[in-house]
Amino acid sequence: MKESLACVVRADHPLVKRRITKAQYEQLKHVNVLPPGRLRAGLFQALERQGLRREVAVSVTHFLAIPEMVAVTDYCATLHGLICHPLAGDARLKILPAPVDLGTFPVEMAWLRATATTRRTSGCARSSPRW
Repeated sequence: MKESLACVVRADHPLVKRRITKAQYEQLKHVNVLPPGRLRAGLFQALERQGLRREVAVSVTHFLAIPEMVAVTDYCATLHGLICHPLAGDARLKILPAPVDLGTFPVEMAWLRATATTRRTSGCARSSPRW
């Protein structure tokens, strides 16, 4: 499955109203998510292909840090659409299309085969993975 990227800003952002223009995107400070794998390289490559620059104000290692950080700052985060869907229900945030077509990115999942079976631990049967 593939999904496009979207931008997340706070709902009452002083510069961003109904859409983000290229000029606004480049003017905003950004939260950079450092995910493992190809998405990290893919976003930077997509921005470069479109001639789009962004100033990274802060980098985080997990997507869950984004909503709280964006909700209380004027930062922008460019995220995978599947991550943005649940955020759309947060009244503090606004989800908008990227100002240019940044392409689509694959949705991938990985797990260890050893943890994908049911096993017995401390006398209780448990199905892995454990959340």
